[in-house]
Amino acid sequence: MKTITFDYAKKDGSKSERTLLALTQPTDKYSGIDVSELSPVQAEEFIKLYTQLHDAFLMRAKALQADFDLTHSFRQFLPSGMSNVTEI
Repeated sequence: MKTITFDYAKKDGSKSERTLLALTQPTDKYSGIDVSELSPVQAEEFIKLYTQLHDAFLMRAKALQADFDLTHSFRQFLPSGMSNVTEI
């Protein structure tokens, strides 16, 4: 994760200055944990436990967003509309 600031221009021509805690970055690839080398039983167990851990994290993250009144602040930005991108 990193925090960036940038100017954003929407397709309709409107512009805004943004500060974003970037959770992902644009890509053309799938990202994830490759469990190919585990046995099917181990892979199933890992996926089950990882999913439980991830779900618990998401619940806590949503609660934190609510605490800061950011429940509806998840946004996606087209890289083509971003300029003056600075990592802070």
